[in-house]
Amino acid sequence: MAFWNWNGAAFDAQVAGGNDWADEETFREITEQTSGVNLNSVEECRASRGEAIRRNLDADVDVALSAGIQGTPGFVIYNRESGAAGKLVGAHPYENFADALDQVREA
Repeated sequence: MAFWNWNGAAFDAQVAGGNDWADEETFREITEQTSGVNLNSVEECRASRGEAIRRNLDADVDVALSAGIQGTPGFVIYNRESGAAGKLVGAHPYENFADALDQVREA
């Protein structure tokens, strides 16, 4: 539960557009103000796992960019058997996903 409280506080702190809001001071303030979250534990986790997480995220960003996805949410729909692929960028209703899946399945 503490993580979700922290996560909600972090998202609430974002400025319009969500860019460059998570400087060290803001990160520390949100962490210190969230009940059940220990700043020292979070800092230890960031120090020990941060670089590996960054590498994984960078790899995901590279794949998304190569598929032409430049924002969130973005979805690549892929049929391994036929090699057909499609994408949806942005928020879509269920019907758009169903249509995209049908198109890739039938290709």
